[in-house]
Amino acid sequence: MTETRQRTESNEDSPSRGLSTCYRCGATLSEETQHCPQCGRRQTRLCHCGNAIPVTASECPYCHADWSAGLKVRRKSLSCQMSWKLLLVHAVAGSLVTVALAAMANSAVGAHARTPLS
Repeated sequence: MTETRQRTESNEDSPSRGLSTCYRCGATLSEETQHCPQCGRRQTRLCHCGNAIPVTASECPYCHADWSAGLKVRRKSLSCQMSWKLLLVHAVAGSLVTVALAAMANSAVGAHARTPLS
C-alpha cells in the first residue's frame, strides 16, 4: 500500500513543477520565462562565456565564472512623470545660450566686414 501511495504521489503533477519565482517581486514564473510579467525584470544574465545564466546564480555552470560579488547597480526610476519646472528651466537656459551665441557670431561677422581689405 505504501509503495502504491508513493508511486501515485510521485506521478502527480505538483503545482510547483516547472515553476520558479522572480528574484525581485516573488511572482510565480514558468521555467522558460525570460522576463517577469509583474515587474518586468530579466530572469537571466549573459555570462562572460556567452551563456545565459540565472540572475541569482553565484557561479556560471558552464565556465565557472564567479558572480557572487557581482556589482549591484541601482537604476534610476523609470517613471514617466515629467517635471515641467525642470523642462522650463532647461528650455530657457538653452534659448539664452542660443541668443548669446548668435549675437557673438553676428558681432564677429560685422567686425570682419568692416575691416578694410588692404
